[in-house]
Amino acid sequence: MELIYLWIESYKNIKNQGFNFSPSHFFEMKLQDNGNYKLIDNLSNIKKNRTNNKLDFFGKNISNITAIIGKNGSGKSNLLLNIFDNFQSNDIKYSLRNTDVIAIIKDNEKLEIYYNDESKNDFSGINAAKVHKYNKNNSQTLSYLKKQLRTLYYT
Repeated sequence: MELIYLWIESYKNIKNQGFNFSPSHFFEMKLQDNGNYKLIDNLSNIKKNRTNNKLDFFGKNISNITAIIGKNGSGKSNLLLNIFDNFQSNDIKYSLRNTDVIAIIKDNEKLEIYYNDESKNDFSGINAAKVHKYNKNNSQTLSYLKKQLRTLYYT
């Protein structure tokens, strides 16, 4: 499994921000007239500007490496803490149940979306194999996700 996109509504100094972690997709949340967001995959626009020469530097064990760069105080560490808190920590106080986060995971080349069931956002434009709602009172879906994802955290 690979985390390819993360949308954070509010976490410390990160507000309504999306983060792409994959060179094969470019997701974006667009604010709609009704005040909700629509998730869009701009992959077709990116493919026009890219060559098909995909080099396999890392083999099968490493799917992707992403560098997070920015000025001091821009939220780099908070982004990493959010990923750790939501996807790796077993502490009950840290989980997606406590925040509005949308995560897109690639599993065996198929996209899966994980989101809070209270979300009013539109995912209709995304060709996802599965869409998982999580409930703030029940974290079974999140427990499965935490067991499947492996991350390396280095600052």
